[in-house]
Amino acid sequence: MKQKIEEILDVLLLEMEKGKSPDDLLRDYPQYADELGPLLQLARNIAEMPKPVPDAKAVQSAIRRIQKVDVHGKRFDLRDFFRLSILPVRITAVLLFLFIFEVTTVSLSARSLPGHFLYRVKRFAENVQHTLTVDSEGKARLHVVFADRRTNEFYSSVEPGVEFDDGLMCEMLQEIEYAFEHIRDLNEEGRERLIDLIHECNLFQVEVLERTKEHACACNIEKIEEALRNCMDHRECLECIRARLKYNNTEMPAGT
Repeated sequence: MKQKIEEILDVLLLEMEKGKSPDDLLRDYPQYADELGPLLQLARNIAEMPKPVPDAKAVQSAIRRIQKVDVHGKRFDLRDFFRLSILPVRITAVLLFLFIFEVTTVSLSARSLPGHFLYRVKRFAENVQHTLTVDSEGKARLHVVFADRRTNEFYSSVEPGVEFDDGLMCEMLQEIEYAFEHIRDLNEEGRERLIDLIHECNLFQVEVLERTKEHACACNIEKIEEALRNCMDHRECLECIRARLKYNNTEMPAGT
């Protein structure tokens, strides 16, 4: 009997708690990498977030207020709990809700395309994942992942000889530009890793655009050509950054 993806996710989350990386875990389930990858990454991001430290005075005050509730005359309402205004509790509740939301919906929406109901869920989950990612390299990597997704969505939604909406095409290029904005915030190793990721996505985008151009209607040819020029601009930017990094490495005095 085929193992359900929810059961696989449970197993992988337990293994990740033992110290295994998402990449190592996904090698055993390559057919589910697209669905499970974002979930495992989100779980790791949540685990690595600074844990809220409750204020001792606030906790004592909350306990005293709870003790004053008349358990015989009035049943304690969950709304009374949230009115205690304990910020760490509210933060934890929000994070728990977001995690449950991801687990139950993202695997279903991962392959959805524009126009499908679950596509909104997919984009919302991406926004949540981006918000929970706090480091520059992580955000930059996400933008490259999103660029790759928009490219796949664009290619899957285009019909030969039919005029298409260039919204996705613009988004897939813009995500790469967002990734570029984080390069200056990274160290040398982080920049090199990001450059490699952007380069691979750039090659994929060029390939998709050239294939689309072969069967596109005349009204879309100019838009595709403009997108290809943007891709070439991105590639030139990558080469300039690589050259600058190489120059800095060769010109750095010994012992510095």
